[in-house]
Amino acid sequence: MATPKTDPDDPRVVAIAALHDATLPLAWGRMYAHQRALERVRRYLADAGRESKLGPDWNPQAPAWRDAEAEALASIASATRPRLDDAWFRPAWQRAIAEVLDSDDVDAVLARLRQPSGPALAATMDWFVAELVMTRLTFTDRVTAGMPGNEAVRADVERTTQVKSDRMQWDWASEPQAQLFIYTGAGRRYFRDVSFRIVTLLNAHLDAAAAAVDPAFEQVTGRLDTALVAHRAATRRNP
Repeated sequence: MATPKTDPDDPRVVAIAALHDATLPLAWGRMYAHQRALERVRRYLADAGRESKLGPDWNPQAPAWRDAEAEALASIASATRPRLDDAWFRPAWQRAIAEVLDSDDVDAVLARLRQPSGPALAATMDWFVAELVMTRLTFTDRVTAGMPGNEAVRADVERTTQVKSDRMQWDWASEPQAQLFIYTGAGRRYFRDVSFRIVTLLNAHLDAAAAAVDPAFEQVTGRLDTALVAHRAATRRNP
Protein backbone atom coordinates (compact mmCIF):
# COMPACT_ATOMS: atom_id res chain seq x y z
CA MET A 1 0.00 0.00 0.00
CA ALA A 2 1.34 3.42 -0.97
CA THR A 3 2.13 6.00 1.68
CA PRO A 4 -0.77 8.49 1.78
CA LYS A 5 -0.05 12.00 0.61
CA THR A 6 -3.12 13.32 2.39
CA ASP A 7 -5.47 12.11 5.12
CA PRO A 8 -8.20 9.82 3.73
CA ASP A 9 -10.61 11.34 6.25
CA ASP A 10 -9.78 14.93 5.34
CA PRO A 11 -13.18 16.63 4.77
CA ARG A 12 -12.07 17.72 1.32
CA VAL A 13 -11.25 14.11 0.38
CA VAL A 14 -14.55 12.91 1.82
CA ALA A 15 -16.40 15.56 -0.22
CA ILE A 16 -14.74 14.41 -3.45
CA ALA A 17 -15.43 10.73 -2.81
CA ALA A 18 -19.08 11.51 -2.04
CA LEU A 19 -19.57 12.55 -5.68
CA HIS A 20 -18.89 9.01 -6.91
CA ASP A 21 -20.69 5.68 -6.77
CA ALA A 22 -20.15 2.09 -7.89
CA THR A 23 -23.71 1.35 -8.95
CA LEU A 24 -22.80 0.42 -12.53
CA PRO A 25 -19.79 -1.88 -11.92
CA LEU A 26 -21.68 -3.54 -9.06
CA ALA A 27 -24.61 -4.16 -11.40
CA TRP A 28 -22.14 -5.92 -13.70
CA GLY A 29 -20.90 -7.81 -10.65
CA ARG A 30 -24.39 -9.08 -9.92
CA MET A 31 -24.63 -10.35 -13.49
CA TYR A 32 -21.23 -12.01 -13.07
CA ALA A 33 -22.27 -13.83 -9.90
CA HIS A 34 -25.69 -14.69 -11.31
CA GLN A 35 -24.23 -16.20 -14.47
CA ARG A 36 -21.78 -18.29 -12.49
CA ALA A 37 -24.61 -19.56 -10.29
CA LEU A 38 -26.84 -20.21 -13.30
CA GLU A 39 -24.13 -22.25 -15.01
CA ARG A 40 -23.50 -24.33 -11.89
CA VAL A 41 -27.18 -25.02 -11.27
CA ARG A 42 -28.03 -25.90 -14.87
CA ARG A 43 -24.99 -28.11 -15.29
CA TYR A 44 -25.86 -29.99 -12.12
CA LEU A 45 -29.50 -30.48 -13.14
CA ALA A 46 -28.56 -31.60 -16.65
CA ASP A 47 -25.86 -34.03 -15.49
CA ALA A 48 -28.06 -35.48 -12.75
CA GLY A 49 -30.91 -35.88 -15.21
CA ARG A 50 -28.73 -37.84 -17.61
CA GLU A 51 -27.46 -40.07 -14.83
CA SER A 52 -31.03 -40.71 -13.69
CA LYS A 53 -32.17 -41.35 -17.28
CA LEU A 54 -34.96 -38.79 -17.08
CA GLY A 55 -35.04 -38.39 -20.86
CA PRO A 56 -35.58 -35.36 -23.08
CA ASP A 57 -38.48 -34.02 -21.02
CA TRP A 58 -35.99 -33.10 -18.30
CA ASN A 59 -34.92 -29.65 -19.49
CA PRO A 60 -35.10 -26.01 -18.38
CA GLN A 61 -38.75 -25.86 -19.44
CA ALA A 62 -39.80 -28.71 -17.11
CA PRO A 63 -41.82 -27.29 -14.17
CA ALA A 64 -39.73 -29.09 -11.53
CA TRP A 65 -36.51 -27.82 -13.17
CA ARG A 66 -37.81 -24.23 -13.36
CA ASP A 67 -38.92 -24.21 -9.74
CA ALA A 68 -35.69 -25.75 -8.46
CA GLU A 69 -33.54 -23.41 -10.53
CA ALA A 70 -35.40 -20.32 -9.35
CA GLU A 71 -35.20 -21.38 -5.70
CA ALA A 72 -31.51 -22.27 -5.95
CA LEU A 73 -30.60 -19.01 -7.66
CA ALA A 74 -32.49 -16.98 -5.06
CA SER A 75 -30.67 -18.78 -2.25
CA ILE A 76 -27.26 -18.27 -3.86
CA ALA A 77 -28.03 -14.61 -4.55
CA SER A 78 -28.87 -14.12 -0.86
CA ALA A 79 -25.50 -15.59 0.09
CA THR A 80 -23.52 -13.44 -2.34
CA ARG A 81 -25.48 -10.19 -1.99
CA PRO A 82 -23.50 -8.85 0.98
CA ARG A 83 -20.32 -9.09 -1.10
CA LEU A 84 -21.91 -6.92 -3.79
CA ASP A 85 -22.96 -4.00 -1.63
CA ASP A 86 -21.12 -0.67 -1.72
CA ALA A 87 -20.28 -0.17 1.96
CA TRP A 88 -16.58 -0.54 1.20
CA PHE A 89 -16.59 1.76 -1.81
CA ARG A 90 -16.41 5.31 -0.44
CA PRO A 91 -13.64 4.53 2.10
CA ALA A 92 -11.71 2.83 -0.71
CA TRP A 93 -12.13 5.88 -2.94
CA GLN A 94 -10.94 8.13 -0.12
CA ARG A 95 -7.83 5.98 0.38
CA ALA A 96 -7.11 6.06 -3.36
CA ILE A 97 -7.37 9.85 -3.42
CA ALA A 98 -5.07 10.08 -0.41
CA GLU A 99 -2.46 7.90 -2.11
CA VAL A 100 -2.50 9.89 -5.36
CA LEU A 101 -3.16 13.53 -4.53
CA ASP A 102 -1.30 15.92 -2.28
CA SER A 103 -3.08 18.75 -0.49
CA ASP A 104 -2.76 21.21 -3.40
CA ASP A 105 -4.10 18.59 -5.83
CA VAL A 106 -7.05 17.91 -3.54
CA ASP A 107 -7.88 21.63 -3.49
CA ALA A 108 -7.69 21.80 -7.29
CA VAL A 109 -9.85 18.73 -7.87
CA LEU A 110 -12.47 19.77 -5.33
CA ALA A 111 -12.64 23.28 -6.80
CA ARG A 112 -13.29 21.85 -10.26
CA LEU A 113 -15.85 19.30 -9.08
CA ARG A 114 -17.74 22.03 -7.24
CA GLN A 115 -18.35 23.83 -10.52
CA PRO A 116 -21.72 23.28 -12.26
CA SER A 117 -20.15 20.60 -14.45
CA GLY A 118 -18.72 18.76 -11.45
CA PRO A 119 -21.42 16.07 -11.10
CA ALA A 120 -21.18 15.29 -14.82
CA LEU A 121 -17.39 15.03 -14.58
CA ALA A 122 -17.68 12.69 -11.59
CA ALA A 123 -20.24 10.58 -13.47
CA THR A 124 -17.89 10.43 -16.46
CA MET A 125 -15.15 9.08 -14.21
CA ASP A 126 -17.58 6.51 -12.78
CA TRP A 127 -18.45 5.50 -16.34
CA PHE A 128 -14.78 5.08 -17.23
CA VAL A 129 -14.26 2.83 -14.21
CA ALA A 130 -17.34 0.77 -15.11
CA GLU A 131 -16.19 0.42 -18.73
CA LEU A 132 -12.86 -1.05 -17.63
CA VAL A 133 -14.60 -3.48 -15.28
CA MET A 134 -17.14 -4.46 -17.92
CA THR A 135 -14.47 -4.96 -20.59
CA ARG A 136 -12.58 -7.40 -18.38
CA LEU A 137 -15.74 -9.35 -17.53
CA THR A 138 -16.93 -9.66 -21.12
CA PHE A 139 -13.58 -10.20 -22.85
CA THR A 140 -12.72 -13.03 -20.46
CA ASP A 141 -16.19 -14.62 -20.81
CA ARG A 142 -16.94 -14.13 -17.13
CA VAL A 143 -20.14 -12.47 -18.34
CA THR A 144 -22.14 -13.22 -21.47
CA ALA A 145 -24.86 -10.59 -21.44
CA GLY A 146 -27.10 -12.44 -23.90
CA MET A 147 -27.07 -15.73 -22.02
CA PRO A 148 -30.62 -17.12 -21.56
CA GLY A 149 -31.57 -16.72 -17.94
CA ASN A 150 -29.68 -13.43 -17.57
CA GLU A 151 -32.65 -11.31 -18.59
CA ALA A 152 -33.48 -9.80 -15.19
CA VAL A 153 -29.90 -8.93 -14.23
CA ARG A 154 -29.22 -7.65 -17.74
CA ALA A 155 -32.25 -5.36 -17.44
CA ASP A 156 -30.84 -4.05 -14.15
CA VAL A 157 -27.52 -3.30 -15.84
CA GLU A 158 -29.35 -1.49 -18.65
CA ARG A 159 -31.40 0.62 -16.22
CA THR A 160 -28.31 1.50 -14.21
CA THR A 161 -26.40 2.34 -17.39
CA GLN A 162 -29.13 4.75 -18.48
CA VAL A 163 -29.15 6.53 -15.12
CA LYS A 164 -25.37 6.98 -15.22
CA SER A 165 -25.51 8.10 -18.86
CA ASP A 166 -28.10 10.74 -17.98
CA ARG A 167 -25.87 12.06 -15.19
CA MET A 168 -23.01 12.53 -17.64
CA GLN A 169 -24.99 14.88 -19.85
CA TRP A 170 -23.69 18.46 -19.83
CA ASP A 171 -23.21 21.34 -22.20
CA TRP A 172 -19.44 21.10 -22.15
CA ALA A 173 -19.09 24.10 -24.46
CA SER A 174 -20.42 26.27 -21.64
CA GLU A 175 -17.46 25.41 -19.41
CA PRO A 176 -14.34 24.88 -21.58
CA GLN A 177 -12.02 24.26 -18.62
CA ALA A 178 -14.07 21.23 -17.65
CA GLN A 179 -13.09 19.55 -20.90
CA LEU A 180 -9.40 19.95 -20.08
CA PHE A 181 -9.72 18.70 -16.51
CA ILE A 182 -8.98 15.04 -17.17
CA TYR A 183 -6.02 15.78 -19.44
CA THR A 184 -3.89 18.09 -17.33
CA GLY A 185 -2.36 18.46 -13.88
CA ALA A 186 -4.24 17.33 -10.81
CA GLY A 187 -7.27 16.38 -12.89
CA ARG A 188 -5.24 13.99 -14.99
CA ARG A 189 -3.70 12.40 -11.91
CA TYR A 190 -7.10 12.11 -10.32
CA PHE A 191 -8.92 10.68 -13.32
CA ARG A 192 -6.17 8.26 -14.35
CA ASP A 193 -4.44 7.10 -11.18
CA VAL A 194 -7.42 7.00 -8.84
CA SER A 195 -9.52 5.24 -11.47
CA PHE A 196 -6.98 2.49 -12.00
CA ARG A 197 -6.74 1.87 -8.26
CA ILE A 198 -10.52 1.60 -7.99
CA VAL A 199 -10.75 -0.71 -11.01
CA THR A 200 -8.21 -3.06 -9.42
CA LEU A 201 -10.20 -3.10 -6.18
CA LEU A 202 -13.48 -3.65 -8.00
CA ASN A 203 -12.10 -6.53 -10.03
CA ALA A 204 -10.90 -8.26 -6.87
CA HIS A 205 -14.17 -7.55 -5.09
CA LEU A 206 -16.30 -8.95 -7.90
CA ASP A 207 -14.10 -12.02 -8.28
CA ALA A 208 -14.53 -12.69 -4.55
CA ALA A 209 -18.31 -12.39 -4.91
CA ALA A 210 -18.30 -14.82 -7.81
CA ALA A 211 -16.09 -17.25 -5.86
CA ALA A 212 -18.66 -17.17 -3.05
CA VAL A 213 -21.14 -18.77 -5.46
CA ASP A 214 -19.47 -22.18 -5.17
CA PRO A 215 -19.92 -22.76 -1.42
CA ALA A 216 -23.43 -21.30 -1.65
CA PHE A 217 -24.21 -23.73 -4.47
CA GLU A 218 -23.16 -26.69 -2.33
CA GLN A 219 -25.89 -25.73 0.12
CA VAL A 220 -28.67 -26.08 -2.49
CA THR A 221 -27.81 -29.39 -4.14
CA GLY A 222 -30.28 -31.22 -1.89
CA ARG A 223 -33.11 -29.08 -3.25
CA LEU A 224 -31.96 -29.79 -6.80
CA ASP A 225 -31.96 -33.54 -6.12
CA THR A 226 -35.51 -33.23 -4.80
CA ALA A 227 -36.53 -31.66 -8.10
CA LEU A 228 -35.38 -34.74 -10.00
CA VAL A 229 -37.49 -36.96 -7.75
CA ALA A 230 -40.50 -34.67 -8.24
CA HIS A 231 -40.08 -34.74 -12.01
CA ARG A 232 -39.85 -38.53 -12.09
CA ALA A 233 -42.98 -38.83 -9.95
CA ALA A 234 -44.90 -36.39 -12.15
CA THR A 235 -43.82 -38.23 -15.29
CA ARG A 236 -45.03 -41.52 -13.88
CA ARG A 237 -48.40 -40.00 -13.00
CA ASN A 238 -48.74 -38.43 -16.43
CA PRO A 239 -47.05 -40.76 -18.92
